[in-house]
Amino acid sequence: MRNINKTVWELLLGILFSGIILEIVGTMIVKDKLYYSIGLGTGVILAVFMTFSIHSSVVKAVDVGERGAKAKMITSYVFRTVLVVAVIIIVGVTKLGNLVGLLLGIMTLKVAAYIQPVTHKFLTGGKE
Repeated sequence: MRNINKTVWELLLGILFSGIILEIVGTMIVKDKLYYSIGLGTGVILAVFMTFSIHSSVVKAVDVGERGAKAKMITSYVFRTVLVVAVIIIVGVTKLGNLVGLLLGIMTLKVAAYIQPVTHKFLTGGKE
């Protein structure tokens, strides 16, 4: 855990923050709050997993040559994409959670990436 880049921690904080906001707003809007929360939680967990997967892929890609790095990044991207599609299909077919909540949870990674500069300033007090 100590070897994890500060940016990863900032992304995780952004995922958590946006997930909490989506939980608060979403539960005010939807009728089946538990169903929505399960979908959102699953999506947030998937976003956290993808963050660590991307970090791991980048670290490993730096250690290999250019051709190996490209192959590693493509392989890890395909793995993450297949995993996300599989989870969406499983949740959609089994009705274990709300699909909109799931998709919103997955998108917290995107939101975290966009707010990362703000998260960084907040965590460093604007000193870096």
